[in-house]
Amino acid sequence: MRLINESLGVTVLLMLCQGCSSTQPSASTQSVVSAEAIATGLVGTWRLDSVIEGGTEIVHRPLKPNLFLMRFFADGSCASWPIPKDEIGAAFNVDRNGVSWGRYELKDGILSLPGVEGGAKIDIKGDEFSYAGDEGERWLYHRISPDLQPGAMPASTQP
Repeated sequence: MRLINESLGVTVLLMLCQGCSSTQPSASTQSVVSAEAIATGLVGTWRLDSVIEGGTEIVHRPLKPNLFLMRFFADGSCASWPIPKDEIGAAFNVDRNGVSWGRYELKDGILSLPGVEGGAKIDIKGDEFSYAGDEGERWLYHRISPDLQPGAMPASTQP
């Protein structure tokens, strides 16, 4: 898992797509629909709400310029956006809409992503999705409804 934007006093997770493609996976490379991802409610669009430090319980909330969205699809593909300009090309490839594409697997409640060792045990309760990070921090996401197309921003963040 990769943390960025700490210089802004905000911690933003780029959990997805390390070494991802800059294009959406084609139908010929897509896997079978993930029954567990559908059953748990992971499939959909999620917005990073906060990161809660382990031990201190200090809550960090990303500011609008640091908005971070993820979308998980039933076929095992995933997208994250917007990717900060200083990360493009260095660690993340993006398409023309600033979206980084990748794949995920959800098995026995463990979310695994390419380039991320071991995966993370996730907890989904209704419209809230969370997991514990490597240093005891808790990452909290909220569902965006209706689902957004990768690269699109929620109406509340439009200028």
